Amino acid sequence: MRFLAVFVSTFLLLAALYLVSYRVVDPDSEYGTGKFPPPLANARQTKQNIFKTYAASHQIEGLILGSSRSMQLEPALAQKLTGFQFFNFSVQNAMVEDYLAIYRWVLSQGANPKLLMVGVDVEAFDPADKIDQRLLHNEPLELALTGQSSGMTDKVERAGDELNIENAIAVVKGLELKVRPAKQTDIVEPDGHTEYPYDEEDIRSGKFNLEKMIGQTIPTYAANYKGMDKLSPQREAWLTQLVHEAAAHNTRVILWVPPLHPETVRVLDQSTPYGDRLKDTIAFVQSLQTQFPNTVKAVDLSSPDKFGGNETDWRDGAHMNKLNAERALTTMLSPETPRHSIPNPGPRSPHGL
Repeated sequence: MRFLAVFVSTFLLLAALYLVSYRVVDPDSEYGTGKFPPPLANARQTKQNIFKTYAASHQIEGLILGSSRSMQLEPALAQKLTGFQFFNFSVQNAMVEDYLAIYRWVLSQGANPKLLMVGVDVEAFDPADKIDQRLLHNEPLELALTGQSSGMTDKVERAGDELNIENAIAVVKGLELKVRPAKQTDIVEPDGHTEYPYDEEDIRSGKFNLEKMIGQTIPTYAANYKGMDKLSPQREAWLTQLVHEAAAHNTRVILWVPPLHPETVRVLDQSTPYGDRLKDTIAFVQSLQTQFPNTVKAVDLSSPDKFGGNETDWRDGAHMNKLNAERALTTMLSPETPRHSIPNPGPRSPHGL
């Protein structure tokens, strides 16, 4: 019994020390300590802070939502095309519930966008319905999504989530970055969009190895789609709810389906049900346009040829670079309804939206 008591006491002490270290290092910017460079990205948290600063001096008339595949859409270009001031609130690994939670949180900050642009990724409908910890552990976003905070239960679950090898490695990386700072590869601008200056510099100089980057991307996306036998009904309901709430606020919504690199698609079509789920996703966003004709414009940009893009202006097998992102944004905001969207019989704004 004495050995067991000593073992349990030692384990609890070490666990407590680790949890304190986790909060101090704060590897995914969850606690806002800012004492160590975060090795894990957490745009849900950081963009809330950026949004508050930006909204204090700008009227938010347009909002860009989506995953990392929407992060490079530039609010300045969107403003040039529409006349609206935009903020890009795209976050890593965004699922449909992120779109809804972030939209509601933005409204709670006093903003009421006239135009909402949502990059609807196929994997955002993953039927496993697992909500990202970065959303669950963000109390304002959790409250926006569910209407309630987990409180003490969340704190216990959060501690359990932090006690794993992946997060332990992240703590070590945070300590390492403090000693040997790494080159910053991405920059989040005040309007929320992300720039990748080193990638762009390598692209211009011819040093960028796109083939290598595509090869590194494919295994991740193959794993994402491997068992995706359907779209999540819960997530379909959440997207429908987002459109319903936007309509209630007289907000126009562009639901656009982002592309993967054609080489990535070729591999996924051979080994996963990606192609079928892509068809399901396009059909679903188009059904929302039919259901909400005065609110929704559904745009299928799932391959580069649909927006004048190409196979070279990419950062990897899933993320466009600046040039293709500009082409996609220009296409979806064109005053004329793109040929890849369903004609919208509802009234159009002066900007064609």
